[in-house]
Amino acid sequence: MKVTTHIFIINKNDLDKKLLEKLLHSYNIAFFEELARAKQAIEKAVPTLILIDGGYGDEGFAFCKSITQNVSVPVMFLFDTAERTLITKMFGSGGCDYVLRPFNQIELTSRVYIHTSYASIKKELEDFAYYDPMTRLYNRRTFFKHAHKLLHAHQRDQVPVHLFLFHFHSLHKINETFGYFSGDRLIEEFAGIIKSVLKERSIIGRLTGNIFVAMVSHKNGKELSEYASRISRRASELSIEKEFPVVIEYVIVERSKRLQSVDDLLLEATKKLEQCEIARTKRNY
Repeated sequence: MKVTTHIFIINKNDLDKKLLEKLLHSYNIAFFEELARAKQAIEKAVPTLILIDGGYGDEGFAFCKSITQNVSVPVMFLFDTAERTLITKMFGSGGCDYVLRPFNQIELTSRVYIHTSYASIKKELEDFAYYDPMTRLYNRRTFFKHAHKLLHAHQRDQVPVHLFLFHFHSLHKINETFGYFSGDRLIEEFAGIIKSVLKERSIIGRLTGNIFVAMVSHKNGKELSEYASRISRRASELSIEKEFPVVIEYVIVERSKRLQSVDDLLLEATKKLEQCEIARTKRNY
C-alpha cells in the first residue's frame, strides 16, 4: 500500500535519482536540483523528511541550518565518505543522519523508515500538546502563548487588540437531552463558524468545554461587534429543535492602560460574562 509520507530529495545526480526512486517507491517523493526551489517548496508544505546530497558542500549545510531553525523536519545527508569533518558539519547544521554511497538497500530504507515514523509520531504528539482534539482550535496553554506574543507585537503601534469570550450557554441542556454526540457535533460546527468569521489577524482557542476565546488585532471596533453578532446569529441556526436553540453569549474587551496582559483581558471578559449570566437568570432562560 502506498503511504502518504512526503520526502523531498535535493540531488543533481541522475543515477541517484533513479536508484532512490526505486528504493523509496512506497513514499511520495519530490526531487529538486536547486536549493532555492527546494526552499520555496518547503515554505509551502513541510515534508516528513529531507534528503540532501553532500555534494552541495557548505551551501547544503547552510541550507539545512536555515530550514531546521524554522521548521521541525529531519534532514539526512547522502555522502561519498564518512569523513569526520563532514559529519561534524552535518550535525552542526541541524542534520540528524547520513547514508553512504553506494547505497545499501536495507540500510537506506530502514533509516528512512525510522526517521519518517518518528517524525509522524512527533507531529501527532505536538498536535495533542497544542490543539484541542475536537475543534482543532488552540488549547488553553497554546492560546495564552500566542496571545501574549500578539499583545507584545502590538505594544508600541496604534492597532487596537480585542479579546472575544464566547459562552456556549445551551450546550449542557443539549447534551442532557440529545446526548454528547449531538453536543460534540455542535461544538465542532460552532468552532468552524468562529474560524470562518475571525480567520484574519486572530488567535482562537477553546478554554473549556463550552468556553471559546479569540484575540484579534483590528482597527475597526464596530466591525468586530458585527463579527461577534454574526457568529452568534449563525450559531443559532445550528439548533437541533426549536425547543433547544443554540444560545451563545459573548463579550468583547479591548486592551487599555488598565488592561495590559492576557490575564487582565480574560478576567475582565469573565466578569462581563458573569453579568450576562445574571441578567439571563433574571429573564429565566
